[in-house]
Amino acid sequence: MKTLKFFLVLCFIAAFSASTVKAQNNVKKVERITTVSGQLTCTGDYLWGYVIVEDIFSPHNWVTLVKKVEVKGYLDEGCTEPSGNVYEISQVMTGLDFLENTGKFTLNGKTIAVFHQWFHVTTDGTVVNEGFRIDCK
Repeated sequence: MKTLKFFLVLCFIAAFSASTVKAQNNVKKVERITTVSGQLTCTGDYLWGYVIVEDIFSPHNWVTLVKKVEVKGYLDEGCTEPSGNVYEISQVMTGLDFLENTGKFTLNGKTIAVFHQWFHVTTDGTVVNEGFRIDCK
């Protein structure tokens, strides 16, 4: 009889767990490729490359994580003369109506620059507060 009671309790817990897992179905993951281009003033290199990110959407939040980076440095604006530098980027971006983006550029294991971006979008789609800055290290 003790075994039967234990089995019934396990079935109840399993059913309860299954229903909470179902509630998580509103989370959607999307992988996308984006490009990086422009001059990194901290080193003088012009950057060009690809970044693979994963966007995780839920009803109340949006998180973007960097998965893979292929960004190289160039000496000229047309990105035809390689500098030999290969940059890594790490970044976490969160928000929905108010976005916070913080990340860093590293070169040979050293942090070269930290960047911050933010903006707030109102319900009618206008941007109220926005900014971007890079802090060289």
